[in-house]
Amino acid sequence: MGRVFAWAERQGGIEAMEKNSAMKSSLLYNTIQESAGFYTCTVDKACWSRMNVPFRIKNGDETLEAAFLKGAEQKGMIQLKGHR
Repeated sequence: MGRVFAWAERQGGIEAMEKNSAMKSSLLYNTIQESAGFYTCTVDKACWSRMNVPFRIKNGDETLEAAFLKGAEQKGMIQLKGHR
């Protein structure tokens, strides 16, 4: 744990981590909202999380979601499929 705390402190501490978290989740949610329905978030806005941003592609199009997950994995992003 000491290394994690030291790293967080080097990043600017709790305030900087909070700001970074808010910025990244806002970027994701804004992308979803501005996608004209290509991406959809199935969670009520009042319950949005900064840690987990669930979304579907084209109302659950399995072919597109599989292609998305394959491309993400090739970029080192794994376990994005989540659960329903």
